[in-house]
Amino acid sequence: MESQLIQNIISLEDDNPFGFIGREQELEALENFFDSHRPVILIHGPTGIGKTTLVRNFMKIRADHTPENHQIFWFSFPNVRTVEFIFNCLAAAYSLQNNFFSLPLDEKVHMLAYILSLHSCTIIIDNFEQATGNISNYLTPIIPDEEMEILESLFTKIQGGSSKFLLISADEDEDIDFDQSADYYTCLPINPLDKKASHTLTKTILNFHDIHVDLKQKDMMRLITIAGGHPLSMKILYSRLLYQSPELLIAKYHYYRHTVIQIGDLTSADYMTHQMTLIHLIISELPYHLTRMVPSLTFYEGSIELDLLYAVINIYHTSVVGFFSNEMIRGMVKDLITFLEHNHLIAKYIPGTENYQIMPLFTEYSRRIAMNCEPQNVKNDWAGAFVHVVARLASNLKTMDNFGKQLWYHFNNATFHQAYEEACNHQMYDHSGILLQIIAAFARLNRNYAKAERCFIELVGIHQALNDLQMQGITLFQLAHIADDQGQYEKAQIYLQKALTIFENANREYESASVYHQLGRIAHQTGDSDIAQRWLKKALKIFNKSDFSYEAADISLHLARIGYEQKDLNRAEKWYQKAIDTFKFYGDEYRTATIYQQLGIIANDRRNFDTSENWFHKARKIYEKLGLDQNLATIYQNTAQAAHAQRDFKTAEKWYAKTFGIIKDTNNMNDLALLYRNIGKMAQDQGNYTRADELYQISQSIYETLSDEDEASFSELLFERGILKGLKGQFEASGKYTIKSILALKRLNLDEEVQYRINNFKLSYWQAPTDEKNRLRDYWEEHMGEFPINE
Repeated sequence: MESQLIQNIISLEDDNPFGFIGREQELEALENFFDSHRPVILIHGPTGIGKTTLVRNFMKIRADHTPENHQIFWFSFPNVRTVEFIFNCLAAAYSLQNNFFSLPLDEKVHMLAYILSLHSCTIIIDNFEQATGNISNYLTPIIPDEEMEILESLFTKIQGGSSKFLLISADEDEDIDFDQSADYYTCLPINPLDKKASHTLTKTILNFHDIHVDLKQKDMMRLITIAGGHPLSMKILYSRLLYQSPELLIAKYHYYRHTVIQIGDLTSADYMTHQMTLIHLIISELPYHLTRMVPSLTFYEGSIELDLLYAVINIYHTSVVGFFSNEMIRGMVKDLITFLEHNHLIAKYIPGTENYQIMPLFTEYSRRIAMNCEPQNVKNDWAGAFVHVVARLASNLKTMDNFGKQLWYHFNNATFHQAYEEACNHQMYDHSGILLQIIAAFARLNRNYAKAERCFIELVGIHQALNDLQMQGITLFQLAHIADDQGQYEKAQIYLQKALTIFENANREYESASVYHQLGRIAHQTGDSDIAQRWLKKALKIFNKSDFSYEAADISLHLARIGYEQKDLNRAEKWYQKAIDTFKFYGDEYRTATIYQQLGIIANDRRNFDTSENWFHKARKIYEKLGLDQNLATIYQNTAQAAHAQRDFKTAEKWYAKTFGIIKDTNNMNDLALLYRNIGKMAQDQGNYTRADELYQISQSIYETLSDEDEASFSELLFERGILKGLKGQFEASGKYTIKSILALKRLNLDEEVQYRINNFKLSYWQAPTDEKNRLRDYWEEHMGEFPINE
């Protein structure tokens, strides 16, 4: 999804054969803005005036003399539905996601402001008017006031830096609810093309279409006046001169203008009236059987995916118009899309796909005009059809284990908010519940937890009113997931217990088992492995009633991990073997490969190296087939470690080299730190202590730069450095590194391992000279408390 929502400026090619004409003053204004201390510019003007084209061309021109590390981000409403999503995407681009995502929104502002002060980037937000909803009574604001205030606070904090925000909006600047007097903010109004540029574009369009007319002829001059220097109007009007006279076009324009004013609740002076009249002029050329499809587009914003549109049209024609074959429907939809694309009302969102971006003004037209042009009962049928389609596609939401799926992959950017309002208006309570569920799931995927929680709490009320206990329990289950996502484990357990009471009272075994599973997972996360195992085995007993239960295999995998953590290799191996047949049955190659890898690690721990190599080889083949570089890096390291353990240093070095190549490509610093640690261990085992110490130091330096380092691996590195210092006779350094490794382990609650390291500390202490012993005692008491040795 991010590849759709955050786009590279160079890939955003306009489908515009007429080139970039005029706008010298606007380009100069943008250049001056980038040279100023202000971080935000609002570029505003009517739809179709050329705002987006201006910004794209400016950024392409500017790209030739910007630093290599300067990043450009392009977001577009309404496909982006939260300010927090924008923040998260920017954080991910600068590798902050692990800690950043779980922060409250106001804290994200502080961290993001700091990052944007360190890095030079340009953030463009297109169709910004849809965030505020000011431009239309038919448009619900996408961003609530409190999030707009958060966005404004970010603007004030990055003032004076080199990062810039460009907001592209059809709103006037006074309609944007920012402090107009603030020094962080400036605006650039985009007006119609001047007379010279307008004349140049007119000739370019006419030449492109091979249209020969006298520009000084009376009707042509009137047509140029109607176009008014607006590029979109010029493209629409002039291309029709291929088969219509200027006189006929003028007559049609005025006729449709009157119709649009009547139906669309517009005024004669409204610029939107002019644009919608031109769109009506286009739609009037559609055959009637295609015109009746236009209302389906009222439920989409941003972009549509043809498969979903096919489903909507198919249901509509089957239930309202009459039976049509599926192939006929597909042909009709393709004809409609081709027509709209040819007339610049939609465009390919991602080249090579059947995903189309809709011009925002066309969505507005569809709502105001197309819906009202049909009789009321047909309008209602369209609402019902869309809701029905979404309900059918969302039927898998009835089972809780599917909530984690990436819903946007199936539904793309269908306007669930609009469909939800229609469902409520027509008292479709069951459908409105499902739609609200989807909206909440979108919010959760975008990590807008506050909104997701509000929606799910509202859903609990809806299901209580409908006396639907099953869905009430499922909604509570989702509230538990949201709390879990934020690390609020006690809150998650409260929701789960409420859901469990409902499911157990209703004798819903499957749903109860899903709750047991989740309670077990949370218990494991909070460090209570015994309770975790009890919950997981209780769930497993129910899921095992099916011969091949994916849920049972997933729980077996979890129990295997717990067994391995508790160093019970036999138990871990037993659970892994139980899970593997099910994953093979379902064709889940990735999970199968991860089990092969874990079985290889267990064999390695038993020093059964031939067996471990066999498991690693099986896992490697699957990872290579799936192209999973991150997993390959890990499996290569595992294979190298197995060779290392057999003191086959030459083979180990070969696999470490392959690992290094992948890590450099993926730029995963945690993996790089682990790799240097492992190579250092190999140098140590070969007796090259100086080289080992250098490699350990590189590894430690990398870990210390990471905000999300693997604590267990870092602790192991510190312990190995302690052992190496002891081998070199540096007992004070050895003891101090061991203490540091114990401190890291204590955070992980690994008591048995802590005791093992305390014993190693004692060995260093007894071998140290007296003065070093005294310093080690002081260091221990300062960092650990009571000294563990009675002398």
